[in-house]
Amino acid sequence: MNSNLSRLQIYPLTNSQLGWPEKLALKSSFGFGICPVCGKFTIFTNFTDNLRESGLCKVCQSNNRKRQMAFMLLEAIYETTGIKFSSVNEFTEQASQLEQFVNFRIYNTETTGSLHNYLTKLKGYKASEYLGYEYESGETIHGILHQNLMNTSFEDSSFDFVMSSDVFEHIPEPYQAFSEVNRILKPGGRHIFTVPFYSDRYRDEVRAVG
Repeated sequence: MNSNLSRLQIYPLTNSQLGWPEKLALKSSFGFGICPVCGKFTIFTNFTDNLRESGLCKVCQSNNRKRQMAFMLLEAIYETTGIKFSSVNEFTEQASQLEQFVNFRIYNTETTGSLHNYLTKLKGYKASEYLGYEYESGETIHGILHQNLMNTSFEDSSFDFVMSSDVFEHIPEPYQAFSEVNRILKPGGRHIFTVPFYSDRYRDEVRAVG
């Protein structure tokens, strides 16, 4: 299948210069547009040199990184189901009424933030945190599900999508965790994730040890 996402594959980066939207955001410290998380036409404020972590939506408080996750989630939903949603809010409001999403399941590796807050409206949504080596995957600690991504408690082929935002750089054996994500994804499922990286390097940098 020809992927619509291939047009977004820009690594390795050959041009690290900022475009006019980024330059304008840094100069004025704000921008405006439609938020892919809440779906509202809004102002994005407080842009800093760290563009991926700034630019808060005035409505839902999502930053640029979470909006990128939301955008890719919506693209993947469209690519796998043929149904186009303008925002995660619209998706979660309508999914329960659509046959294609009766058994649809998403696993998110965080339990806070605007993206998580909207996704909680999905019947098939599961979210967790890593709460320490002393706990077993699947335990609930003070109301929060604990999962170790190197060895989760989920059965094979459990989820249509797995989402992780800046998580894998904290895992001692990230490729083991990627293998685990592959195990719990349904055939044809998607892992939507962000990780910090050097745009001019191909080798990993160790940031976490067991």
